[in-house]
Amino acid sequence: EEMEETHNEEIEQAKAAAVARVTLELEETQAAAMERVTRDLKETHSKDTEQMIADTFISGYRDVEKLKASHKEELENSRVQHKAQVECVTQELESVRKEREQQQSEMVENHRKEMAQQQSEMMAAHSQQLKVLQEELKSSLIERVSGAFLCLDST
Repeated sequence: EEMEETHNEEIEQAKAAAVARVTLELEETQAAAMERVTRDLKETHSKDTEQMIADTFISGYRDVEKLKASHKEELENSRVQHKAQVECVTQELESVRKEREQQQSEMVENHRKEMAQQQSEMMAAHSQQLKVLQEELKSSLIERVSGAFLCLDST
C-alpha cells in the first residue's frame, strides 16, 4: 500500500509537473503569439497609416490641381468677359465720338451759314446805307451847286 501511495504521489507530482510544464509552454506560446499579433498589428497599422497619408496627399494634390484648373478657367472667362465689355464700351465711345463730331460739324456748318447770312445782310445794309449816303451827298451837292449858281446869278 505504501508503494501504491508513493506511486500515486509520483503520478500526482508527474501530473503536476506536466501541468506546470504545459501551462508554462502555453503561457510562452500565448506570449509569443501575442507578441507576433502585436507586431503584425503594428506593421499593418503602420502600412495602413502610410497608405492613408499617401492617399490623402494624392487626393489633396488632385484637389489643388482641380482648383488651379478651375481658377484658370474662371480667369480666362473673366478675361473674355472684360475684353467683350471693353470692346462694347469702345464701340459706344466711338459712336459717341462720331455723333459729337457730326454735331460739331453741323454746328460749324450752321455757324458758317449764319455768319455768311449775317455778312450778306450786313453787306446789303451797308450797300443800302451807301446808296442813302450817296443820294444824300448828291442832294447836298446839288443844293450847294444850285446855291452857288444862284449866288453867281444874283451877282
